[in-house]
Amino acid sequence: MSGSAKGKKLNATFLKKVQKSGDDVKEDSNSDLVAFENVDLSEDIDDLRQDHEIKVLKQKLKELEDTHDLRLKFAWAIFLVVATWLAVVGVILFFEGFWFCDFSLPENVLITVLTTTTINVIALLFVVANWLFPKNGK
Repeated sequence: MSGSAKGKKLNATFLKKVQKSGDDVKEDSNSDLVAFENVDLSEDIDDLRQDHEIKVLKQKLKELEDTHDLRLKFAWAIFLVVATWLAVVGVILFFEGFWFCDFSLPENVLITVLTTTTINVIALLFVVANWLFPKNGK
């Protein structure tokens, strides 16, 4: 279907809908234009614009609320992971320090556990802090 034929079909469909509504409409047979008489669209456009703006603002509010809830859930989950991780390292250090149940680790393994735990906890908290409090204000 050519662009002009498609435009005429759309105009004819639109014209039928408008005529059913009772508005005064005239169609020029030589063009694709439809002329409206006694039709005031300014109020309708303002109402539609306000409705659209309200919908957009409601959607943004819902998105912010969902993001806030998600951040709270993940912040607690990450806190529990870090707390558990540190508790396990604390137990390992306790067993090593007091030779509990003949528990003994080589010195290089102990240093590795402490170093990687410290680095991972600091990095994880840094990532969480940047996610919870972004610099771009989102």
